[in-house]
Amino acid sequence: MACGCWSGCARSACSNGASEAPCCARPVRIVRPSEFVSVPYRVLEEMTATCPPLAPKYCDDVLRKRACELGADVIVQQSRTLVGRRGPAQVTQRALLVRFQSKATQAAPQAQ
Repeated sequence: MACGCWSGCARSACSNGASEAPCCARPVRIVRPSEFVSVPYRVLEEMTATCPPLAPKYCDDVLRKRACELGADVIVQQSRTLVGRRGPAQVTQRALLVRFQSKATQAAPQAQ
């Protein structure tokens, strides 16, 4: 498993000797739907991450990496489910990657 940070830009060596993954220039928070503020936003992507049940941080890292690539402001966690009745158990986390819209963005016409 790769290590990495998605909330700052400091680069350092990981405890396993691998170098750290590139970091996001700004923090990307993971919130529950009840914590999500009611401001104009655009869903950039809906995605699912799968990880071992004892390593849910791995799911968070996968979501944060993609959110950073897309320029998302926040990750809205939709569900976290334990799966794998016939094999090793895994956790599946479904989330929305969201960017808040500024007033200028709202007024601009949508490209089609």
